[in-house]
Amino acid sequence: MNCTGGSEKFDAAADVQLAVRIKVHHQMRKLGAVLAVPDLRYQLELYGTLKEFVALDGTTYRDVDVMNNSDFALCKLGCGSPGFTELKLEPFKRGQTAYLAITSQKNYSAPSVMSMTSPSVRNVLLLCANSAENNGSVFWRIELDIQNRSTDGMMAHWVEAVRRDNSSHDTDTVVFSAWAYSSYVDFSGVVNVKNASIQFRVASFNGSGYIGDVVKSQWYSEYQLVGGNYIEMMIAEEMWRDELAAARVLFKYSRTSSCSLVLSYNSHMGIEQRMDFVMDRSRGFLLDRLAFDHPYTLRLWHFGAATTAAYSSYEFRTSTCLKMVNDPTLCAPPPVSDISWTWDSTEQDRNRVVVTWIYGSPTQMIEDGTRVERHDSIVPVVTTFPRMVHFDIAINPLVTVSQYQCQFLDGQRRVVTWTHRSVVIYVPNEHCNYGIEITVVDSRNRRSVTTKTQVIRYEEKYQMLLPPNGWNTGLVLSLLFEPCNGGTLSCFLNDARRSLCNRTVIDMPSHDYQVHFLAYHLHRFAFNIAQALAYLHDQHCIHLHITAENVYLALDYSDPLEIPCDQSVKLGDFCWATVPHVKCSRILSPQSFLPPEGIISDDDYTTAVDVWQYGLLLAGMVTLNSAKPLLCLQTDIVFTDRLIKNFYTSLSSGIRQFDPYVSSLKSKILMCLSSTTRNRSTMRRIEKEIISLNFSAPVSMAGTSSVLL
Repeated sequence: MNCTGGSEKFDAAADVQLAVRIKVHHQMRKLGAVLAVPDLRYQLELYGTLKEFVALDGTTYRDVDVMNNSDFALCKLGCGSPGFTELKLEPFKRGQTAYLAITSQKNYSAPSVMSMTSPSVRNVLLLCANSAENNGSVFWRIELDIQNRSTDGMMAHWVEAVRRDNSSHDTDTVVFSAWAYSSYVDFSGVVNVKNASIQFRVASFNGSGYIGDVVKSQWYSEYQLVGGNYIEMMIAEEMWRDELAAARVLFKYSRTSSCSLVLSYNSHMGIEQRMDFVMDRSRGFLLDRLAFDHPYTLRLWHFGAATTAAYSSYEFRTSTCLKMVNDPTLCAPPPVSDISWTWDSTEQDRNRVVVTWIYGSPTQMIEDGTRVERHDSIVPVVTTFPRMVHFDIAINPLVTVSQYQCQFLDGQRRVVTWTHRSVVIYVPNEHCNYGIEITVVDSRNRRSVTTKTQVIRYEEKYQMLLPPNGWNTGLVLSLLFEPCNGGTLSCFLNDARRSLCNRTVIDMPSHDYQVHFLAYHLHRFAFNIAQALAYLHDQHCIHLHITAENVYLALDYSDPLEIPCDQSVKLGDFCWATVPHVKCSRILSPQSFLPPEGIISDDDYTTAVDVWQYGLLLAGMVTLNSAKPLLCLQTDIVFTDRLIKNFYTSLSSGIRQFDPYVSSLKSKILMCLSSTTRNRSTMRRIEKEIISLNFSAPVSMAGTSSVLL
């Protein structure tokens, strides 16, 4: 054993020389009484013990935990410093004695049979690698695939890394060597791997001595010794864990991965979660505290990367709770199925809203078989009730352009018991519209999906359109718009992207707030445009030219990250607007904006054209106008859903802080992009889906928060 860790030369008889060293270890117990070397079993139990460990993916395994690290370090130091006599500490002297016992046996000949037992280590391999190009330093994590045999007991492993020049196989050099107790060996140092290969070799020992033959890894080339982000992610398993969802992520890679990695995602609360870790034997990661039935985008890059553009990403959606467990009591209660309201005004009380909802049915799963008869303002009905719950009811004023004063009103909240199915709420102003939200909460404070509706007493037409009331010609002569001083949405997205790129490298406490606030307004803009298109389609009108160049900001701005609270967008350029199923001249738009049916034929335009273009508009918004064109093909080439999927997965702004905030908005793009019109959603449904995102504004620097309409 070379305790000094220095380099040695291997000739053609390298294995024989290693066998000599192993024979020395095999004789150590016999020499112990003479040379005062402690028994090897005692040494193993002195410095290590078996312990349960938890891997990064949440699985458990048994491995050796090195104890008394300071004594262990002194023992190894004594083994490497046999002539130093000034240090009298016992662990240091024990290491010197071990060195003396080993070197005194150097004249022993190699044994003819090294061991009658099979190796305890099945394989040795390079798990991951970090490297620095400027100084040649490396970090290697070497994994030992150890058989857990009860007869082996506690083991120690002698690990060597051997360097071989590619031009000459006659001379091998040991670049490092070390004792290891556990299944990992970490090495850091300066190694020249240019035009060379590295092999790892392991010899194992237990209390009885040497076990099996020397185990060798493959020869790793210089390209395999430089780690990188060559990892693909996939979800191996989903599970219920502590009232929330959890997912086990599996890492797959064909080339050596970097050891130091960063995994991030945006939580269901809109907060970026970032985990720095070193790859371990599980080759995976356990994500816990996830929401049920929620989309997530994972991003992985190696620590210290020059840019975060070189990351790999993976999108998935967690399953519902009832798909993970068979017991419904482990899940949040089901939501309210329907909400209705009536405005109950009298001369004395003009601001009363009666809210009624439906909850519980004979088809729902029962916790204890109880059937509950409810008594309220509705006709009493015997209802199957799933468990003890209460209803959390909130009613908030809706802010519109003509009812801007409603933003200063306070919302109302009521909590009622599970026997109620209606409640009377007094609102502060009868001239405002209101939004109602009902959440079911059980005895363990688990909350259902929120059911929403709106109290619309004053329905104002969408202000982008001026209906031709008073004209008896039946023809719209012109459209009148209010001034839009903020320019186009396309220019705004470009300005926001430049501003974020310039500020990313600056340590600003308000930077994350500004990114969140930008994403909040992009959600508002997407909802405004969807609302406008839904109204157009209800009026049997198709726009046919939905682009960021045709969306205008109502208010001017000086900084794209300092957005006015009352900023809004307007849809313009109705020159191509038509009615469904009417033949018109071909749309003179770039092919990248046209759906498949728009390229092949112009005989039968439907609202599905607007839906397609709205999906492309969303792609431009979530990438800050950096998305490449979906397709730019000739009219005889059919778009395929596979190309659409590739386009979708490649969408990224390239700004790590921004992308997680718009991941939920990005998930709505596939509702719009499909090669067939029947598979595309409607704008009315998309409008509801965006509302259901419930993307909230960040808490302002002054401690207040904004309300998303």
